[in-house]
This record gives sequence, structure tokens and C-alpha cells, in this order.
Amino acid sequence: MFKPVSKWQVTLSQPSALENVVDQAIRVAVSGRPGPVVIAMPDDVGDLDFQWQRRVRPSAQYPRHRSAPDPSQIQAARQALSKAKKSVLLAGGGVHSSGALKEVAALARKLGAPLVTTITGKGVMAETDPQVFGVAGTMGNPNANVVVRQADLVFFIGCKAGQLATFGYDCPAYGVTTIHLDIDPEEIGRNFPDSIALVGDARLGLAGLLAALDGDSLAYQWDLEALRQKGRQWYDEMTLRPQVLGEPLKAQAVTRLIDEAMQPGDMVVCDASLPSGWAAAYLRLKEAGRYYLAPRGLAGLGWGAPAAVGAALARPHAKRVLLFAGDGGYAFSNQEMEVMVRLKLPVITCLFNNNALGWIKHVQLARYGDNYISSDFNHIDFATVSRGFGARGYTVNTLDELREALAKESDPQGPALIDMRTDEYETPVLRSVSAESAY
Repeated sequence: MFKPVSKWQVTLSQPSALENVVDQAIRVAVSGRPGPVVIAMPDDVGDLDFQWQRRVRPSAQYPRHRSAPDPSQIQAARQALSKAKKSVLLAGGGVHSSGALKEVAALARKLGAPLVTTITGKGVMAETDPQVFGVAGTMGNPNANVVVRQADLVFFIGCKAGQLATFGYDCPAYGVTTIHLDIDPEEIGRNFPDSIALVGDARLGLAGLLAALDGDSLAYQWDLEALRQKGRQWYDEMTLRPQVLGEPLKAQAVTRLIDEAMQPGDMVVCDASLPSGWAAAYLRLKEAGRYYLAPRGLAGLGWGAPAAVGAALARPHAKRVLLFAGDGGYAFSNQEMEVMVRLKLPVITCLFNNNALGWIKHVQLARYGDNYISSDFNHIDFATVSRGFGARGYTVNTLDELREALAKESDPQGPALIDMRTDEYETPVLRSVSAESAY
């Protein structure tokens, strides 16, 4: 059961093996590409001896060991970057894991090239930086996809180059030169077979490439200001649509207001499905760093609330954790509000309440017309539910009410929930990546 979602699985059969099993689990978890491990301990295995031997143990910090790419491949990447006219950097979550933010920024400055990210790479550079064009892929900023579509070289850094980030493997276009830097050699060439392979740690790989490029003069043909202007136009068109009295709020407008209310050091945690997309596309992180967490891959509705608890405990000096969640997903784990109240955690839940399992309903609409099955449910007043747990709760039906609630929670003592009535048919999922139809 755990094989598809973990790096290593073991069942403890003898109590005396516990120490060695834990050592192995830590080593596997933090070596190479990081990932979860599973230790199963049957309740009848016997008494466990916790008198650990006094010896040096492997660090649980990642990366445990750093490895650098082949120098010949570094030179191949250098030559490709020198020949290109329009290079793009596409950075993923591996940049955060490696601690390679400074190196990514240095490479972007050296190349003068635009940078886009995957959802988990969001924040590797401040999204207010003039060279940063947001999240690329299926749930992101269409301007980022246009940038990738126009590139003649795409440099994947610390990402899988998977389906979501590349818009179904269609962005970059077929035949475009790609460079792929990743700690996992199995990922390189899996989706873009002709990639120049830089197998290794992101920080060491970028440091080696920067050294190789030292002294090179690179001139690209990007009109970054024109691209930025188009991006600002799209953002305003999507987020500044007037609210029709009595109708649900548009999630785009809601997210813009939350973006404007964000403060330095705020942490954003997203539940699975559409909330991850709203935050990915419409929140603009003002500083570089891991200030954004979202579940990818198998996702899992209900991940957001317990993840927000973990983020708040891991960052005890942070002012706020902003949780983006939908009503369907939040219902899986709303009991975590009791934990937030008991521990006085500054978690502000921004609940997109549309009385539906939005993603599922949209798929049913696209494939079966109006034949919806088990995707709609009665309205739940989550603000009242939160007050039952002892938290503060706000019911929001207008943008002014949202502004007022956000202002009241600028310096929260303990948790609160803002229940926002939103349109069930709006979606952050993009449909086209062409320059002509993306806007």
C-alpha cells in the first residue's frame, strides 16, 4: 500500500532492530531525492528498548550529501545557453530543498532571462521581481506559459518537468532545447528525452554553471517590459471585475484582496484542488523563501488544515499562517481547529465556500453536461462551526466584508476562519497556452 508513495518501507520484526531500522529510515529519507519512509511496528512485536547507543547518528538535515553534475555536461549547458536567443529558467521545489535561492537569482541576473516556477517552486525569487513571471503550467499565470512557449531554451531546475508544470508536456514546444538539473537521474529525460543532463544537487550544479559562465557575455532578445505589461493587464482583468450584488464572490478578486493584505513573513498553506491554483496564480510573494506550501502529486483533500498546524509549530515566530481551503476539502479535517485553538496558533483559514466539490463538478460539467453526481451539498456555515471550537469566525458575502475581516486579523492571537461565499463555476485551471488565446 505504501510503495507508490514512499521511498522505503519496513516492518519491525524484532525489538532489538529498532535502532538500526530508524538509522536506515533517516538515511534513506534525506539521501538523494528526499521523501517519506514507512516503519511499521506491529503492536505485538514485544517490548521496545529505547536505551539508544551513544554514537554519532546521521543528520536528519537535507541534503545529507551534495553531489555535483559532470563537468562535461556543465560545459554542454554553457554552450547551449550561449547559443540561445531566448532562454527561460523554470524552477521547482528542489531549489527550496537544496537551499539554492541565491544561486538561482545569480543565474537569472547573469542571463537576464525570465524566471517562472512550478507550484512548489513558488517563491524561489520574489514574485515582484521584474524578471519573475509567476507559476507556469495548468494552474498558474498564463503569462508564464506564454514566456515558456516563446523560449528557444528552457532550463528546468529542481523539478520533474511533469504534466502540470509543462501544460501536459506541451510547454515548452516540441524541439525546443532543454537543460535539466535534478538530484534524481530517473527524472532527467523521462519527459524531454533530449535534455542536457545535469545530475546533481541544485546548489552545487548552479554554482558550477555560474563559474563556467564567468566572463561570458550573453545577450538575449526578450522584451521583458512588454511581457510584464501583458501580465499586469491579465491580472487586473481577472481580479478587478465588479461584484454583482447578491451574487457569489469571484475567487480571483478574493485572492487579490488577500494578496494585498499579506505581510512580510506570512506563510501560505493550501489544501488540495482549486485553492492551490488560486494561490499559485493570484498571490504574489513579495520576498524569496519557502513561504508557500501546497500538496502536489497525489494531493489529498483535507491536507491543508493539519499542514497549517505543522507550519505554525515549525515557525513559532511567524506572525500568521494563511490557509487556503475549499469547503469540500476543509470538511475532511476541520477538527484541526480544536488543535489550533488549544495551541493558540495564528492560523487564518480563508475558506472558499461554494457548496460543491469544485474540481469534480467542473470535470462532470465538461464530460457529462448537467449530469452531476455527488458533487453538490447543502451550505455549511463554517464560521459558526469555528466559533463552536472557540475560534473567531467571519461570514463574508462582499469584498468590503472581506477587507474588514482581514484587517481585524492583521495580528491574530490564536486561529480564525473567514468563510467566503464564492462562485462554484470559477476555476484557476487554464485551457490554452498559445500567445494569442492565453488572455
